[in-house]
Amino acid sequence: MQELSRYVFLVGGLSFLLLGTAHIVLTPQQPGERKGLSPARPGLEESMAGSQVLLTSRTNLWRLWVGFNLTAHGTERSVAFQPLHRL
Repeated sequence: MQELSRYVFLVGGLSFLLLGTAHIVLTPQQPGERKGLSPARPGLEESMAGSQVLLTSRTNLWRLWVGFNLTAHGTERSVAFQPLHRL
């Protein structure tokens, strides 16, 4: 039974790795770069890039959106595969 749980855990972790990697690859890094997760509405990327947030003037909504997408999936991968050293 312990052997089965090991494989179920690995399959579950692998799905996080594959989907997270696909999400990172499909996230555009610059406004105007058309990829799978680009906004469908024309001009939205430029509008996000031109909108600063009240928290700091050094960033804009575009940078926050890209940063959130990339860090969220990096966190998922590290959490999903952290206990692998015990297997």
